[in-house]
Amino acid sequence: MAGCLPAWAVPERYSLSFKIDPDQTEFSGRTSIRVQLKQASDHLWLHGKELKVSKVTITPAKSQGQRQAADRTLRGSRCAGRCGAPGFRPHAAAADAHHGHRLQRAAQSATAGPVPGEVSGPVLCDDADGADQRTLRVPRFDEPAFKTPFDLSLTVPTDDQALANTIATSTKPAGKGWKTVTFAPTVPLPTYLVAYAAGPWDVVDVPAMPATPQRPNATPLRGIAAKGQGPRITPALNQTPAIIAALEDYYAFGYPFDKLDLVAAPDFSAGAMENPGFVTFRDWLLLLDKESPAENVQRSFNTNVHELAHQWTGDAVTMEWWDDLWLNEAFATWMQQKITMQLHPEYRANLDRITGAQHAMDNDSLVSARKIRQPITGNGDIETAFDGITYQKGAAVLAMFEAFVGEDVFREGMRAYIAKHKFGSATADDLVDAIA
Repeated sequence: MAGCLPAWAVPERYSLSFKIDPDQTEFSGRTSIRVQLKQASDHLWLHGKELKVSKVTITPAKSQGQRQAADRTLRGSRCAGRCGAPGFRPHAAAADAHHGHRLQRAAQSATAGPVPGEVSGPVLCDDADGADQRTLRVPRFDEPAFKTPFDLSLTVPTDDQALANTIATSTKPAGKGWKTVTFAPTVPLPTYLVAYAAGPWDVVDVPAMPATPQRPNATPLRGIAAKGQGPRITPALNQTPAIIAALEDYYAFGYPFDKLDLVAAPDFSAGAMENPGFVTFRDWLLLLDKESPAENVQRSFNTNVHELAHQWTGDAVTMEWWDDLWLNEAFATWMQQKITMQLHPEYRANLDRITGAQHAMDNDSLVSARKIRQPITGNGDIETAFDGITYQKGAAVLAMFEAFVGEDVFREGMRAYIAKHKFGSATADDLVDAIA
C-alpha cells in the first residue's frame, strides 16, 4: 500500500520508559522494539517526528553477532537506524533508542481549581491519533496493522500521579524527589492507541463495574481530572457501567481491558480519543455539575458512548490500514445512536441519525465528495478522512445494512466479526464476510 513502511520488518513488542516533569519544557525517553526481520538488511525504517535522538543501537539475535551502534537519519516523519556492513540476516533483532521530547502546548496546561485564585501545576496528557501522532514522540512502526504488546514505565516527581492504559503494578523510589511507576503489559495495540499522563491529577475512584455474563470479573473504574476538578467527573462515571453492559450484551464479548479511566484533559486538541482503558476527553465534556445545561449533559453521554463503543470497534479490532477508518468511526457513531436509543430514548438519537445522514448527503452532493472508503496515499488523506462522510454517512450506510439483512442477522455478524478478529486487524471485506 502506498505510504507504508517496508513489510520485511515487523515489530513484535515495545518497551517504553519516560522521565517526565510537567513543570519542565522537555522530557526524556527510551524506546526498545523487538523486531522480526524477514530479509537481510543493514537498516530499519521507522516513523518519528520532532525527536531528539541521542543514541541508537541495534542488537541482532545471539547467533548473529554483537550489538551495533546505528547512524540516525531523519526524513520528514520517518527516521532510520543504519548499522555497519554487512547488516543482519533474517531473524529477530532489537532496536533501542534514547530520545528527548519537547512538551506540546496542546497537552500541557495550568487549570483553575474550585477555589478562586487556586491553580494546579501543569499536567501532561500524552496520546496520539492520526498521521502525525500529535504528542506521542517515540520511534515507532506507526501503522494500525502493527499491533503489539507495550511495556511502559514512567518516572515522575514523587507527588505527581502517573497514569496509563493499564493498571500500575509497582511504584518504586527513583532518587531524591522521583518515583518510577511500572504498568501491566498491554494487549496488542497499534501505536496510536498508547496513552499516558503525569502531573497533579485528581484520581476519583468509584465502585468497580460489576461482573456481567460476558465479563466474569469486576473491572476498576476511575475518573481523572485536573487538580480540584475531580468531583465534577462523577456524573460521567455514574453512567458508564450501564453503557459498558449494553455494549457487552450487543457484542456478546466482555469489555476487553483491565480497567477503565475516563480522563478530562485540559486543552485536549481532539474532542475525545478512545485509548483502551484510558479514554481522554476535552475536559468540559466530562466535568458536569447541577448547573450544567441539558445540552452539555446529553453531549457528555453521547460522546462517552461513542468512545466506549470504540473499545470493541477500533481498539479490540483495528482497521488494517487508514482507508478503513470508517470501520472505527462509522461503527462508533452508529453504535452510539443505538445505545443512546436504548438507555436514553428521550435524547431522540433516532432523529440525530436522520439529521446526520442528511448533512452527509449535502456534502456528498458536492463535486469534491469522496468515498467512505477512500484510498490513502499520504498523511493529508488520513487527516481529511475524519469528516462527516466517514462518521455520519458511514453510520447511515451501516444502518442500511442492518435494515436490509435484519437486526438479528446483523448483530450475529458483528459478534462473529469481533470474535474472529479480536486483538488483531480487519478490513471492510472481513466485515462483509461476517454479515453475509
